[in-house]
Amino acid sequence: MTGKIITIEISELIRNALIPVVGDSATVYARGVDTSAVSKAGTHLFPMVDIIPRPRNPQQHSSVFMAYPVALRLVTFAPDDEYQITLYTVADLLSTWLVSNPRLNLTLAKFDALVVGGSPEFGYIGQNDSGQFLEWELTVNARSLR
Repeated sequence: MTGKIITIEISELIRNALIPVVGDSATVYARGVDTSAVSKAGTHLFPMVDIIPRPRNPQQHSSVFMAYPVALRLVTFAPDDEYQITLYTVADLLSTWLVSNPRLNLTLAKFDALVVGGSPEFGYIGQNDSGQFLEWELTVNARSLR
């Protein structure tokens, strides 16, 4: 764990929590975290879970309250998952984890809650819409240690 940048710490902690949740069903990647050991020749493997942290939402000036948006994106390769069976099977695992009141052991802030913004968005990405995804908008609420 880097221990220096909170968005990377959040990304890594969510990744570590999701690896046993999805098991061999998907590869879990996290932005800001070196996942080259699970990539093949520099490319991501499908199906995949991609954790995309974003910088802090500003609160009031000098507020101890912090909110970090995170996109949790599940992607399958459409030609290999024509009927979206893998997409929805892995989505069920992720959804179950999301509603289980997950805790993140942050070292750079005091964790308050992981909030799910609603049902996931469905869409296609990539060349010729070859990737299909479900994406949840999450918020990690925390308080500064000061």
